Amino acid sequence: MDIAPNEYRKSPVVFRCFEHPEVKALNSRMVELAAEMAKDVETYLNAFAETGRFPDMVYGALGAFRETYDRFLWEVLQREEIQVSCKSGCSVCCFELPCGVEPLEILQIYDRIRRWPDAMDVLRNSFAAMRTFREICIELEEETGETVESSSALYGSALNRFVQNRIPCTLLDTERGLCRVYDIRPLICRGVFAVSEPAFCDPSHADFGGENHQVRVIEPIDEINYVLMRINVFISHTLGFRFPEVLSHGLLVCHDRGLGSG
Repeated sequence: MDIAPNEYRKSPVVFRCFEHPEVKALNSRMVELAAEMAKDVETYLNAFAETGRFPDMVYGALGAFRETYDRFLWEVLQREEIQVSCKSGCSVCCFELPCGVEPLEILQIYDRIRRWPDAMDVLRNSFAAMRTFREICIELEEETGETVESSSALYGSALNRFVQNRIPCTLLDTERGLCRVYDIRPLICRGVFAVSEPAFCDPSHADFGGENHQVRVIEPIDEINYVLMRINVFISHTLGFRFPEVLSHGLLVCHDRGLGSG
């Protein structure tokens, strides 16, 4: 059920401060760390093929990359004077379907949640979310005569319809409004910021998705994304299929194929 086009991304913005020496230095450091991750992944591909798991050192490099990425985000927010309305416990955006998630991120997240007492509940929720999303995709394909896989615009429409169902991310603690894997949450979850009133982020609001609903997406330079895509290709080639970039789908694949349990 590979229904997410790999090229789908929220359109990032190139900010003026990207030319600032400190921001450029952080981007350069992320290029280095991404290259180190790619080298480690390539080195341990054979071991991964046998065990379904990468050594902890690979995830350590990912952790260093995340730390630098967070510093980069903070620098951009400060230098561009972006007033973020996101607050701890405000989990409205966690009702979207996380996509554009890197394979290494999904593998590490699965490696953690598989040890939880309620791991099967998390996976059942993932399955329910993907079933709903698949039904939405089928509806859109019947309406338009196009396939979701061939159209990033149609895929975006499917994501927008999914939000209306108010299905929380399978990793969201709905009672506290907090992510259960916040420290290792995906990059795509880190770089999206609401700058309008939080109420506009709620799909039940009349202006949701309208002009009053404003979001800033901050991503590093393309050179970094290219390296991350190389890692995606390495892992997908080793597994023999394109690793899904939808978080819920990826977690289900990890479970079905026994990844992370070696």
